Amino acid sequence: MERVITDTPGDGRGTAAAASPAEHDAGHGNGREGREGHRDLGDPGYLRFPHLHGDRVCFVSEDDLWLAPLPGADGRPAGRAWRLTADRTRVARPRFSPDGRRIAFTAWSSLDPEIHVLEVAGGPARPLTHWAADDTRVCGWAGDDILAVSSHGQPFAHHSWAYRLHTDGSPGEQLPWGPVSDIAVHGEGPDRRTLLLTGRAPHEAAFWKRYRGGGTGRLWLHGQRLLPELTGQVECPMFVGDRIAFLSDHEGVGNLYSCRPDGSDLRRHTDHDTRYARHAATDGSRVVYQSGGELWLVTELTAASRPRRLAVDPGGPRNGRRGRRVPTAAHLQGLAVDATGRASAITVGGSLYWLTHRDGPGRVIAGRPGVRIRLPEMLGDSGRIAYVTDAAGEDAIEVAYLPRASGGCDSLRLATGRLGRVRELVASPDGRTLAVASHDGGLLLVPVPEETAPAPMARDGAADGQGGTAGAVELTRSTNGAVRDLAFSPDSAWLAWSHPGLGRSLRQIRLARVTPPAPPAAEDTRDVGNTGDVGNTGGDEAAVDGGPGAGSSAEAADKAADEAGAERRRSGGRTGPGQPRHLILDVTDGRFEDEEPVFTRDGRYLAFLSWRGFDPVYDVHTGDLSFPLGCRPYLVPLSSATPSPFALTPEGRPAAGGLDPADSGGEEGATLVEAEGLASRVTPFPVPASKYSALRPVAGGGLVWLRWPISGALGETFANPADTSGQPTLVHFDIATCAAADLTGDVDWFAVSGDGSRLVVAEDGELRAVPATDEADPESTVFVDLRRIVHHSDPPAEWRNAFEEAGRLVRDLFWDPGMCGIDWPAVLDTYRPLLARVSTPDEFADLLRETLGELGTSHAYVSPSRANEGPPTYRRAQGLLGADFVRDRDAPGCAPGGWRLARVLPGDSSDSRARSPLAGTGIRVGALLTEVNGHPVDPVTGPWPLLAGNGGSTVELTFLDPGPGRPGPA
Repeated sequence: MERVITDTPGDGRGTAAAASPAEHDAGHGNGREGREGHRDLGDPGYLRFPHLHGDRVCFVSEDDLWLAPLPGADGRPAGRAWRLTADRTRVARPRFSPDGRRIAFTAWSSLDPEIHVLEVAGGPARPLTHWAADDTRVCGWAGDDILAVSSHGQPFAHHSWAYRLHTDGSPGEQLPWGPVSDIAVHGEGPDRRTLLLTGRAPHEAAFWKRYRGGGTGRLWLHGQRLLPELTGQVECPMFVGDRIAFLSDHEGVGNLYSCRPDGSDLRRHTDHDTRYARHAATDGSRVVYQSGGELWLVTELTAASRPRRLAVDPGGPRNGRRGRRVPTAAHLQGLAVDATGRASAITVGGSLYWLTHRDGPGRVIAGRPGVRIRLPEMLGDSGRIAYVTDAAGEDAIEVAYLPRASGGCDSLRLATGRLGRVRELVASPDGRTLAVASHDGGLLLVPVPEETAPAPMARDGAADGQGGTAGAVELTRSTNGAVRDLAFSPDSAWLAWSHPGLGRSLRQIRLARVTPPAPPAAEDTRDVGNTGDVGNTGGDEAAVDGGPGAGSSAEAADKAADEAGAERRRSGGRTGPGQPRHLILDVTDGRFEDEEPVFTRDGRYLAFLSWRGFDPVYDVHTGDLSFPLGCRPYLVPLSSATPSPFALTPEGRPAAGGLDPADSGGEEGATLVEAEGLASRVTPFPVPASKYSALRPVAGGGLVWLRWPISGALGETFANPADTSGQPTLVHFDIATCAAADLTGDVDWFAVSGDGSRLVVAEDGELRAVPATDEADPESTVFVDLRRIVHHSDPPAEWRNAFEEAGRLVRDLFWDPGMCGIDWPAVLDTYRPLLARVSTPDEFADLLRETLGELGTSHAYVSPSRANEGPPTYRRAQGLLGADFVRDRDAPGCAPGGWRLARVLPGDSSDSRARSPLAGTGIRVGALLTEVNGHPVDPVTGPWPLLAGNGGSTVELTFLDPGPGRPGPA
């Protein structure tokens, strides 16, 4: 079995299939054609799920079912393919009927896949099932009936059973084989043979490559297990002539194998060395399968057989790749509010737009197909904005001017490739420094170049190389995960953050004095060197000790940092261990989960959230103890001379009585930090312990935060179990008066303006600007019309960008820094050309799944976006009644046939969702169901087609009472 089909990266129009130049020269005679051996198709599609009958092959592409003439042995297309469906919704696993007149397939014409059948000659597809199970799939045909598997009616999704379905739409029959993953039947009567696949995990082998766990699959022929010695994954069992065929990766890569019915004479018929053979199907004598978005055919299962690539040309406009306008509210990804709260920079679909809140056009700041912009940050009141971009292939920071009537300036790109994966970006209030939290635990400072003279705005961002060498100074580094929750002091001199500690959740609050580095001269802004004069800690253990008296050592630390500036400028990039470092203070000791530090706008206090409450609550059922109320905001006076608003005073002010008017600080004062006794000044806010998040400072020295409701994991604590959103409440706290007030409960998240006077609140895809310190009213509320932003997506460019970003994420965050010995860049090179074939979100997700599968790491998943797939009616759930009905072929007083109630599931009163809609209605077992919402129940298909799309809604059912002699309760 030394033959190899080399899956080399190409141009997206075919994979090379020759093991040597000599075999390339042999052309099509041996079935090993190279790219020069077949017609170069103009617009190849991403072809999947093939099946064949006679001289025709059907397959799935562009989320539709296609039919094409089977190409001849010369590899040339025999004719153009044509669509059999045009629903623009996911389809899979088509199977020709034995006579070739019909095709059964799986389609997502609702939230869950269902079995459909259509006539090859034309006409609409008919749904045959309404099971509402997420693993329903077609397996093949048995005479005039369809074989399928589904977990319909089972307690677990991995307990799928086999079913035999009739094409008249009747519910079909469950087969008595127990849980199976796939089934194939051959012959009739006494010669019938049944091939089963059991013990298969619910994923494709190509997505969990080289998986060797307990879900690899087992083959059974009439109760006899075949090939128990195989250690790899098994799928797609088939009867092919007098042999049993299947796909397996027991030799490292998924290929086509066959054996005799007794398990002997194992043969390999394909030799792919990288991309798996997938979705194999047979007409009883030939096998067709997919690999790398192409179709392959094995005409016979002999020792000398070779696979042949099928040059199928779908043609057509490939509508899934055309650009389209996207709804702004559904693609809102980030927001930064300007200094006064009158306008915002909004990221939509990876582009950045400028939008005034009351009126005016939505103007683009930066946006280019295939580039993703995120984490926008206003640079004070300088009229500039910073954001993260991947235009150069790695994360970088761009600085751009906000749109002005007089034009703007070219944007600058800083620190390209020196930031790692940017997790957070925060700008200092003076706009001179950016703090970056990287994926690798680094906390970086990036100086912002000075403003330049006005010039025409660069619409596509900075050109490559402009500002590309600007340095990033490493302030500190964590070896326990990424730092987060960065916040500057009002005077831009101090930076606070939440630093990870040992364990999975312990974190501490830390402070660093960060005198802004001197920015480069204006004439050097197009090639900015590392000019940062801020030292780093050289690792957690190397941080300057902020013990007693450390506050007076700040100038000495700054001097030491300045002395090393020239050396860092010579070295460039991030500074590393061994460099002089800035003063870093520990506000908390890391024994708790402390997060979201912020400075009040007068610079006198530091506030943060902490999960340090250990007041246990007794469980009402078992007497166990838990801690559901562990979070509370805490306040730290940064100087011992600063009065605490929560302490007693000699003048008689009670605890938590607020501040005297004379003690109230001004706005945005200088921040003075006294290190001695800093941790001992931590005091809890006088608010109940709960679940808090999004702590932010606002004008007047106050704070706002989100308070979340305490709820059960199942949602039973909510009044409506179907709505478990549990929106938070936006709360304002006035430190001067120690008074908390709820601002609104209609909020998902919010952002604060630069001066702290306004909030932009997001709720259900809508934005509104409201006051930051008072409850909003109609006069003070401005609803932001997002329709003014018109964003057009470019799907191919977005898929290319997403593919590259996924590659970087895996490279940076994979659990093994050595990638388990896998050449990850080579893997990306192998699958990148297939992006030219992709036309739908599901195809892109399929490609990305197989790419990630090369890591050989299980439990890694990709979920496709279903945007623009089918009409909205397709995204409605199947209605279920929580009852069993049986077909009554002789119902008295009605048309022949009917459906009688056989059982109502008992349910449980402890769970309002585990209850049949028929429970307690007085409908007795044996009652005949005649109508659903006034529509008569079909005597063959039953009530389920009439319940399609009615999940979660109210329906009217009409029953006839059971006649005399019919069983049923009183």
